[in-house]
Amino acid sequence: MHHSRQPPGRRRFVVGRIEPLELRLPLDAENWLLAETPNLTISFAADGTEIAGEANSIEDTFQSLGPEWRQTVLRAFQTWFAETNANLAIIEDQGQPFGSSGLRRDDGRFGDIRLGARPLTDDVMAISVSHSSPVAGTWAGDVVFNSAANFQSLDDLYAVALHEAGHVLGLKHSDDPTSVMHVHGVSENVHLTVGDIDALQALYGARQGDASESEAGFTDNDVPLHAAEFEAGEAIAKQEGTAPALVFGDLTQIGDIDYYELEAVKDYTGPLTIEVTTAGISLLQPRLTVYGAPGSKLLGQVTTTATSQGRLLVSLPQAPVNQSLWIRVDSEVDDVFAIGAYSLVATFDDLNRIDAETVDAVARSQFRQLNATEFDDYFDLDAEHLIHDDAHTDDDAQTANALLPLQGSAIVVRYEFVGSISDLSDVDVYRITTPPDATLAQLVTITVGSLDVGGMIPQLRLLDNTGQELATQILVNGNGELVIQATGLSSQADYLIEVAPHAGSLITSGNYSLGIVFGGTEVAMDEIAAGTIGSTGRLHTFYVGTPQLVHFAFSATHTGQQTGALLGRIHDESGQIVQQIVVAANETRTAGSVLLSPGTYQFSVATLVENGQAPATFAYSLQEAVFSDPFGVDPLLPSSMEFSCPDMTGVFCYPNGVMSVDPFLWDLFVTDYSGSSSIVVGSLEQTLQEAWWSWYQDQSAGNHVPVAVADSYQVDQDGDLSVPALRGLLLNDFDPDLDMLSVVVHQQPNHGTLQLDRDGGFYFQPDPGYSGPDSFTYRTADAWTLSQPAQVSLIVIGNALPGDFNNDGIVDGIDLETMRAAIGGEFDPRFDLNLDDVVDSSDWQLMITERIGTTFGDANLDGVFDSSDIVVVFQAGRFEDTTVTDVTWAQGDWDADGRFTTSDLILAFQTGAYQGVAAALAKSASARKAAIYLA
Repeated sequence: MHHSRQPPGRRRFVVGRIEPLELRLPLDAENWLLAETPNLTISFAADGTEIAGEANSIEDTFQSLGPEWRQTVLRAFQTWFAETNANLAIIEDQGQPFGSSGLRRDDGRFGDIRLGARPLTDDVMAISVSHSSPVAGTWAGDVVFNSAANFQSLDDLYAVALHEAGHVLGLKHSDDPTSVMHVHGVSENVHLTVGDIDALQALYGARQGDASESEAGFTDNDVPLHAAEFEAGEAIAKQEGTAPALVFGDLTQIGDIDYYELEAVKDYTGPLTIEVTTAGISLLQPRLTVYGAPGSKLLGQVTTTATSQGRLLVSLPQAPVNQSLWIRVDSEVDDVFAIGAYSLVATFDDLNRIDAETVDAVARSQFRQLNATEFDDYFDLDAEHLIHDDAHTDDDAQTANALLPLQGSAIVVRYEFVGSISDLSDVDVYRITTPPDATLAQLVTITVGSLDVGGMIPQLRLLDNTGQELATQILVNGNGELVIQATGLSSQADYLIEVAPHAGSLITSGNYSLGIVFGGTEVAMDEIAAGTIGSTGRLHTFYVGTPQLVHFAFSATHTGQQTGALLGRIHDESGQIVQQIVVAANETRTAGSVLLSPGTYQFSVATLVENGQAPATFAYSLQEAVFSDPFGVDPLLPSSMEFSCPDMTGVFCYPNGVMSVDPFLWDLFVTDYSGSSSIVVGSLEQTLQEAWWSWYQDQSAGNHVPVAVADSYQVDQDGDLSVPALRGLLLNDFDPDLDMLSVVVHQQPNHGTLQLDRDGGFYFQPDPGYSGPDSFTYRTADAWTLSQPAQVSLIVIGNALPGDFNNDGIVDGIDLETMRAAIGGEFDPRFDLNLDDVVDSSDWQLMITERIGTTFGDANLDGVFDSSDIVVVFQAGRFEDTTVTDVTWAQGDWDADGRFTTSDLILAFQTGAYQGVAAALAKSASARKAAIYLA
């Protein structure tokens, strides 16, 4: 993260100055370099777009400076991009909040670089994140201007934007007082120095000409004699013109001219369309000219205007029969907008079989290092769209594809390749050679990105030349990208890199980009929470003192045979889920970086299982990389300094008496949370696939139904239960789309009063005097759908002894008669002693044997079933009396059916607790009938 500071005397606030903290994780390009060349997109977020809890106001902030304010910002960025092997293209911003989960590059919903404005600290005019930081997620490359700063002119805006653009490209501050990277904020240094350009080109190299510049042995195609040839493609074999002619070009410097010769399609005289496209490619302002032959009649010319929208078209109603056309691409302007990349497409309209969307996708391809012919498969109607499909010819070390490093960079060594996987058994093996510089060779960062959004999940392995796999650190694994890092490599040594489809990926083929970079600084992902999870969910608490941009990695380990996955979620103080990560056994996965405002948070862990499966026991670990204070703290808002210690600048006072200068603190105490630790999903594979592409599923596949999971709580009789959102119903609920959730009541409790908040917190008060089980049901809701109902079990713990239904402090015959009368009647949870939601013989037996502490047949409740009990019950005269149904325990009703029959005697004697039965029966003549049944 980088800041542009306001110059002295231009502060809006008059309170004491607050210095932003230094970064805990450096973002300079020397430390964080991915392998891709910086062909990036840029977008202006609309006012109102959320930026870290504030509404974007970039239009409102800068429109008073003049209508050219947008072009001023673009000029500042283009000034840098024109000096190296890089291109910048403007695209529309769809208004998602800054930092939304998504692709770090080529997201499509917004630019790789997003521009916005919101209030920042009073000494900062802008902040930025280097585009080359993978752990920053979609924050990477973003620039936020201070809407509270005093920008007095377009020159001020240009100076600040120029400085921040350098940071976006990975440049550090310069000691040269004339450098644009020397001073934060408004500066008189508004021209790149030789040192600035050298620093940039040390990273990405000097701008190089396109492939056509050196065609046919020429050093350029600046004159018709050196024109680069290109011809129509074949979507259908041997049918020339059924696919367009395509070439990638670049105007490398001011005044550059590119000539092309378009070969004719034999005997074709139909309409012909020639187009130069810069939309989505660069900020170049080109001019397109078409001739019948060098020096001959001009057939068409078009120049970039405000309405061109990155497309220049020359349409000819009839193509000259069997004659080539000469095409010139140049620019009328003489500034940085005369430099940039473009695509040249010629379509033989009556023959073409390729739809405009496919042509446009190929023409806008960011992989400019490919030759146009390498996209032939996209124009083949009978082939899959797989780039560099190797047909399993490089699946092992012996057939590995040897890559060559890119030229140009002086301080790192890069490799790039675009390839494809054709099926689950396909493995692409690449051989690379480490640089001779031992320092550079020590560290390698490898990136593989899926080019088919929502498609194949790739996996990577790094091996030495003998085929031995090397240990690597996973930095990113999700949102379309896998990034690993390894240390301790030898110089001038061969290593192997394997790219394959993930074993659990539902889609097993697709295109990918591979990038390798040697050099930079090792990134350590610090473990901050760990534990095991089985039958009970786990809960960790942490505190944030200043706004923190945090990248989390979640790992799960399981050595058994059972399948399963873990769901880790970050909850804020209101109980809302601010991030979640789904990880399979023995994997590490990540989500996009999340901006955490000051406050208390919790990290919960639950298991995911398919229906009918028992949850496995996992060990888990959560790691982090933290960027300090990306947005500082507003000195006018003390609430944003929640844990700041009074009169102790830079010190945080956390709960439980902990004082620390660290603005990010984890509580080492781990707790359980109520409710089920397992969430049942329809398909683990589907869940893991969608979680890796979670942001895309939300955009393309429609909304997914949220999942509500059962919970349970306890409350004392005549007490009340207040559950905050942080420990409420949403704690173990799940939304596959990462949508914000709320809860709604489905069915009220039967024995109390419920107040349910939408954030999952609730208040419950049982009815006076009631004890026993109760419940209510609720549904989880996102913005579109409701989950299936989930039950919340409430156990009201009575104040009396268990079984003391009249609360007289004694469990006796009165309670026994109360219980006996309840058997078979309307359900009353007070008598559901085993909590199975049924009052039946099981509860009756529990009452006799555990609550009373005796056995069946003990009519006088003296703790013994003997002859005296037999005498008592037969003297009562209720044996086999069919006219009564209110026989008591003391009168022989031991099975609680209201009568004294032989079934009661059988029940009592089956316990084996009685001795001397013959003597007992002899004592009563009226008992002789019973003897028949006992014989």
